[in-house]
Amino acid sequence: MKKLIAVSSLLALVLAGSGLFALDIPVGDEGGKFTLDSYVDYEFDIVTDTSKPDDNDKSWIEEVDPDDNKQGRVTVSAGYEGDNYAFGVGFGIRRRYATGDPEFYTDTAWGKYYLLDKQLSIRGGGLAGDWGGTIWDTFEGSWSDDQAGVQLAFAPSALTGLSFGLSLPVPFTDKRTIVEGKSGYYDENDKKWVNSIAAENGNWGPTYPFANLAFGLRLNQTIPGLDFSTEVKLKGKAATNGETGEDEGEGDFQGANLHFVGIYTFAPISFRLSVPITGLAAPKPAGGDAPDPITKLAARLIFDIPNAEGSSLDLGDPFVQLKLLPNANAIDASTPADTKSFKDIEVGAEWGPSYKLSDQLTAYLYIAGYYRIWEEATKDQEDYPLTFWVRPGLGFKFAPNATLLIRDRIYFARQTTKEGLRNEVQFRFNWAF
Repeated sequence: MKKLIAVSSLLALVLAGSGLFALDIPVGDEGGKFTLDSYVDYEFDIVTDTSKPDDNDKSWIEEVDPDDNKQGRVTVSAGYEGDNYAFGVGFGIRRRYATGDPEFYTDTAWGKYYLLDKQLSIRGGGLAGDWGGTIWDTFEGSWSDDQAGVQLAFAPSALTGLSFGLSLPVPFTDKRTIVEGKSGYYDENDKKWVNSIAAENGNWGPTYPFANLAFGLRLNQTIPGLDFSTEVKLKGKAATNGETGEDEGEGDFQGANLHFVGIYTFAPISFRLSVPITGLAAPKPAGGDAPDPITKLAARLIFDIPNAEGSSLDLGDPFVQLKLLPNANAIDASTPADTKSFKDIEVGAEWGPSYKLSDQLTAYLYIAGYYRIWEEATKDQEDYPLTFWVRPGLGFKFAPNATLLIRDRIYFARQTTKEGLRNEVQFRFNWAF
């Protein structure tokens, strides 16, 4: 009961904050524009999981949002755009648990100056993932996301959709490179190596931005139907990443990471390919061979099913997907010698049709299934390779761009879990404008 009261109180707080408004106001005769946008989000689940021990708390409120570990948030972003410059900042309130204290935060401010009729831009402060726009939810996004520093970007007007440039990152105080312990243990549940020595913040050297430079390129409809992006990020050595006890002046690096993503659309079908590669050109260790790069791949085929004109039924965009992953059960997954590319395989499919019952009410149904094969499977992985769930739901639209979703996701099977049944009654409120 106390949990429900706490959840209700947080919902009241978020609803009270939903009075925030959006502004788009022209300023002066030169066409400058001031913007103020807000976003309200509140999420929680009521979970019943048959794999949990049989105790008095078999059902509970899941108070953690899997995206950013915050249950509710109200965010505001403000900015100004002139003829040849722009700047902005974001701020807001968020909290992880209904019973916790709200946390006030400010996003890194940014500023941008345009040259050559806005073909060239110089950005400082919070960086933008300009060349990771086609990265989708399967793998990592742009290496410029959540980074501060300096960014140069060029988008020539003579060639449609082409943009390229580089980012020179400077680490945030709370995200600077850390020194990790060398001993630890292998966690059978999470399938990863866990260091037994707590990490410590290190200093960072003046060569950090250059030793960790990221270069990006994007071709968005330059070739009709194709959206392609790629980024290469250098990896600084301990010296340039600021690990304690090293010479900060060294400028060597220990390889690079690369990802590229292509989306080709030939309506009503589109094909997406995502390939991230880590450990390119890694140096050869003393007394050993240079480790091989670690590569992942995901290929997704999406079908945009045409809807009948005037129909309330939306058949959605079902897709099938193939993922080729490194072996998950290496003795120490942080050691490249134990990790090999393309050893584990997962195939899956998702489909989410909906039916509009009225202007304010929409019914949803989502179905997803994934089957995985591990190279060196544990007994649970061999016995339970399937994840399958169904999620019916209702969406209530009670204000412009404001929606309350009530959904029930029912797991009939979960990978590696004997008692795969799990039920999540989900409440999702958001107002984006």
